[in-house]
Amino acid sequence: DTIATMSNSVRSDSKGIQVNSLTYFALSALSGAVSCGTTHWAITPLDLIKCNVQTNPKFKNTLQGGKLIWREMGGLRGLYKGGGPTAVGYSVQGAGKFGLFEVFKYNYSRTMDEETAYKNQLPERLVFCWSLTTHLTTNTSEQTLWSKTLLSK
Repeated sequence: DTIATMSNSVRSDSKGIQVNSLTYFALSALSGAVSCGTTHWAITPLDLIKCNVQTNPKFKNTLQGGKLIWREMGGLRGLYKGGGPTAVGYSVQGAGKFGLFEVFKYNYSRTMDEETAYKNQLPERLVFCWSLTTHLTTNTSEQTLWSKTLLSK
């Protein structure tokens, strides 16, 4: 199935959501926000322990660091210190990556017909293009946003 075939027209899935519609792109962004925000929030304790082991001489290793944070910073609440901002930041990034990936995929696939894409083996090149565009767009905008946020304080 080539990219051109996938985007020839707006299709509907079994639930009635039109593929390549605004609703489809919004749901893609929402799925990115939920998946990235929750997974990064879930590993907050590991990141917190890792950073402390790397920078604080009191922390000898991961296990000892986890116990130390649990004891001195209030148990589970201490282990998830910074979890809220982490979830928000990665939710924004996930929404951008998942949502924009679908938008760029749709727009790039409309640049040629199926025969041209097949003859020149362009689907792989287009996947690279829309992946790169998505990555650069979301990371650049995220870094700019967080830099401005941090510098304004």
